[in-house]
Amino acid sequence: DWTMADNADSTPMPPARASRPHAAGVGNQDPRYAATARPGAAAGVVHGQQEIRGPPLGAPQMPASNVATALSFASQATPEPLRVQDTALAKKTAMFKASPSSGNEYNSEGSRQGPGPDHNPPPSPGTSRGASSHAYSEDHGTQYSRSVANPTDHMSHGGSTVDESGSTARGTSSSSGGNARNAAYDASSASGTRHPFHVNTAKEAPSSGAEAAGVMNAEGQHPNAQPADKVTFSKQTLLVAGSIATILIVGLLLGLIIAVVTSGNDGDVVYVTQSPSMRGTPSPTSSPTTDMSAPTSMNPETTPSPTTTTTTTTTATPTMAPDSSPTSGSATLARILERGSLVCAVSTQAGYNTVNPDTDSQEGFEIDVARAIAAAVFGSDDGAVQFVDVPYSDRFTTLNSSDVDLVIAAATVTMERDLLEPSTGTGFTFSTPYLYNGLSFAGLPEFVNCADQLNNTETCAELHVCVLDGTTHLDRVPQLLPDVDLFRAPTVESFYQSFIDGFCNTLAGEQFEISEAAVRAAGFTGDYIVGESVFSKEPLAIVTRDDDPRFSDFANWIVQGLLAAEEQGITQATANSFTKTDVFGADYENMFVNAIAAVGNYGEIYTRHLEDLVPRKPINTINDGSSGLIFSFPFGRIDGLGSDPIPGGTLQKIIDRGELRCGVTRRASFAEFDAATQIWSGLDVDYCRALSAAIFSGVSNTVVYRNLPATERFTALANGDVDVLSRITTVTMERDVFEPGAMAGFSFAQPNFYDGLSFGGIPPYGQCADNLDTTSPECQDMRICVNDGTTNIARLRQLFPAEYIVAKATGELALQGLVSGDCQVVAGGVHDVSSGSVEDVGGYTGPYENGAKRFSKDPLALVTRQDDPQWTSFVFWIVSSTFFAEEEGIIQGSSGQMPTTNLFGVLFGRVLRDAVEAVGSYGQIYARNVAGLVPRGGLNLLNSNPFGPQHYPLPGF
Repeated sequence: DWTMADNADSTPMPPARASRPHAAGVGNQDPRYAATARPGAAAGVVHGQQEIRGPPLGAPQMPASNVATALSFASQATPEPLRVQDTALAKKTAMFKASPSSGNEYNSEGSRQGPGPDHNPPPSPGTSRGASSHAYSEDHGTQYSRSVANPTDHMSHGGSTVDESGSTARGTSSSSGGNARNAAYDASSASGTRHPFHVNTAKEAPSSGAEAAGVMNAEGQHPNAQPADKVTFSKQTLLVAGSIATILIVGLLLGLIIAVVTSGNDGDVVYVTQSPSMRGTPSPTSSPTTDMSAPTSMNPETTPSPTTTTTTTTTATPTMAPDSSPTSGSATLARILERGSLVCAVSTQAGYNTVNPDTDSQEGFEIDVARAIAAAVFGSDDGAVQFVDVPYSDRFTTLNSSDVDLVIAAATVTMERDLLEPSTGTGFTFSTPYLYNGLSFAGLPEFVNCADQLNNTETCAELHVCVLDGTTHLDRVPQLLPDVDLFRAPTVESFYQSFIDGFCNTLAGEQFEISEAAVRAAGFTGDYIVGESVFSKEPLAIVTRDDDPRFSDFANWIVQGLLAAEEQGITQATANSFTKTDVFGADYENMFVNAIAAVGNYGEIYTRHLEDLVPRKPINTINDGSSGLIFSFPFGRIDGLGSDPIPGGTLQKIIDRGELRCGVTRRASFAEFDAATQIWSGLDVDYCRALSAAIFSGVSNTVVYRNLPATERFTALANGDVDVLSRITTVTMERDVFEPGAMAGFSFAQPNFYDGLSFGGIPPYGQCADNLDTTSPECQDMRICVNDGTTNIARLRQLFPAEYIVAKATGELALQGLVSGDCQVVAGGVHDVSSGSVEDVGGYTGPYENGAKRFSKDPLALVTRQDDPQWTSFVFWIVSSTFFAEEEGIIQGSSGQMPTTNLFGVLFGRVLRDAVEAVGSYGQIYARNVAGLVPRGGLNLLNSNPFGPQHYPLPGF
């Protein structure tokens, strides 16, 4: 659609993402598309009973400067696609490069080069489509819906309904990976009695083409549609209505002309002209790598700021400062305190949540996590938490309806659930994972061996698998075992009972729910084994709504506190020795002490509830820094149609201005500026380029870099001067919840570099600092230069008296202190104090030695504001996609192997591919930029199968 820069400076961002309803069933169609067939076109596939292809309804928004275009647009009953000046660029970017499965690719001229191996043409009337036929019309990029019949949710995935006999009433047949999941049990099967939760994953053709495809008749109506009552108007009424409409249109056009005449040169706003099927396209007049501040000048006053006009980025509203009010900044916390209890959704499962028959109370790992949060709120968990038992399939709907405050019920973090959880049509916020699990098979030995070998043919043809409804496994199992006989159980009890009763011979689930102890406790007495293979990554986390980031932070940091207590050796008995904090306000000073006193540290909770089921594996232990932490989160099903960029949101503003504004800090290997070529390079720069490519159809140099000192970075982000910080910024509790300089909390992506405080200096002072020696004669006059406003100076003040510390305004000035004589030692991250950085940035070329020790934990990550969940998610998943690429062996040259997704809207299907095509996998990014300075090792390695420790308490306690 035509867009213009947002001019509503006073309009606050919506607290939660405005997700479009899931395209499933009648009434959930995208309202931007006409419900009538395109003139001269054959009837098309419909969502429910309404066709959704054709140009957008109504006159779209556009820059006020394009009056001629406005006049042209107003004269058209059905708008034609508009063209930008650069037709080659328009063709390249206007084409949706590839749908999730279509395989269509376009060259630089916009011509299709031919279908990929999995290409399917748009369906003709009366045909059914499988999951791999998620296609788009070539003229308007319209998505053709898939439809999956479902016994418990017969409006899901396209609106198919199933009657009790199992026949399809309306919709299209579909498949997952070429194998349809038809949830209707086959009551007419001649093979005997069917289990009520049976799912036939074999392909099935619809009984009626007209019914299955939902074809419209010549009048543009569905054959089954009921005729609407006719409404007639008199000629006089129509004339009056027409006159009013004419006056309104003329007034609108005059307003546009006045806006053009009165608007001056706004300097920093770049308008983007887009065709209707076009996603973000860089302005052809903008300099792709403009440096917003001279990289050699570290005076923040010399850094030009964007001119503030009615069309520039609005200032983000800071999160409320912590004060003595216990409900400060969180509506959820206010409700919890008002009712006097935390309400938590849980699901029954061995080890997680069971009822103790002796005490008639709920116990389990997840129960204890909830009790810890309740104790943090109220000071004690006694009677302070209410548990609401829900089946897995109802977890997100229960949370979305505000019936509970949070969900702690084995919920896997996925991209799908973060952006567009299918049962609710919205996204959610996830905490740090409290448990890492994975899909395995268990059951009768001969069939478990079949499943472990992914074989359900010939001698393994009798493999029947039970799986829990509402879980990620329901999608994963058919991918692993096409056409397998699948039984979907709505509850854990029915899951076990179906296996005991012989409806299935294999259980598919996470290792705790299919453990032998759990199945024996359910009553099974036969031969039973658990397979050795793990077929998925299932990081389990607390789930909260997107509309209360402060409460989400509260729950997240309780998990971090339980992990930190174990790392520090603090137990339930010694809880009083744990740190206090005022980051959530004075009333929560003892929140971590109270949480640990109620349930113990992480290790104690695990031992108490899970050790007897599944002995603690390395992935669920604390990482001591000796093994890798680079780990991608699973995507889930990402072909659902998510929300387009939210009007007024960061992503839309970037598209409107035609450039991404990225905050960096000049540092060797991370953000280096070549004055001769005017080009930035480095690890931090590469992530800015990846974001640019993901937004602007593969164009990676549409970035304005702003060189920010540490003391200015958070304020610049909070004020909207930059869209994202990609500059050696450590994740800490304070910065996440309430950064005091900016008076706001921030969101962090996954760390993309793990660092720690180190020392380097002129001999022998480098070793003096490394040994924390200030008393030896050769060390007594030591002075240490350090960048002010960083976690490094905070840690340095814990290690050395103030007289030994020389604070500098920027990292460059700190390194230059060796030349000026202000100090003999520099303190910073490993990359900061490397000999290469000292020479290239600091200009020092004399004798130099590096210390071998690390005195802090510094996970560095990209930072966004907390007021825009959509943009935060966009940045998070672009970073994670580079980790995924390395895990899967995907590099720049094979970026076409990256999945496509519609979760950011239909025009952003290639975001993951474009990001990797621009900068490569994480391994490539590291090798290209950092390996020469800091050889890759330790925490910066992949954590891949077999997985090592993944728990890593973040700094800030």
